[in-house]
Amino acid sequence: IRRREIVQGQKLVIKNLEQEYGVSSTPVRDALYMLKTAGFLEMKSSGTARVITMEYDDCLELVRINLGLVRLSFFLIMENGMAPKLLSGMEPLYEKQVELKDAEPEKRIRAYIDFVNYPGAHTGNKFYLGMTGTLWGKSVVAFGDYTEVYDPDEAFENSRQMMEALKNEDYERFQSL
Repeated sequence: IRRREIVQGQKLVIKNLEQEYGVSSTPVRDALYMLKTAGFLEMKSSGTARVITMEYDDCLELVRINLGLVRLSFFLIMENGMAPKLLSGMEPLYEKQVELKDAEPEKRIRAYIDFVNYPGAHTGNKFYLGMTGTLWGKSVVAFGDYTEVYDPDEAFENSRQMMEALKNEDYERFQSL
């Protein structure tokens, strides 16, 4: 789906997937269920699934909502006193962005998304993780690699500022970025 080999609205037939991948229906159904749970698919009772279809503006709204949830993750982390521990986990992700500074935009944006999602993954809040996973899943159907949404240079600059705020223990600034 991310590579656009399977597109919005495409019908997936379980029997065809079994034959294509040379496996029984159980792993195919399990994989489709995981994609449904992540928000990529709608399952049909007829042994088929369909990749969700979303309008561009709806996807942008999902990205905005998810970014709001990312900011919420910073609040949850600060509330739990975890902010000082963020630096050690986010530093390698930032360094990866530095390494990819001249790479193709898709790789740079993927590294940025990994970076901004790191705090959320460490909130310890299963409901938060479920919501953000579903939102990213649905919006990736329309945007694929997110280069339509994020400018890689702006994303990198945002990451740089976030790291600077973390290093200076300016958590209020970090949360606002």
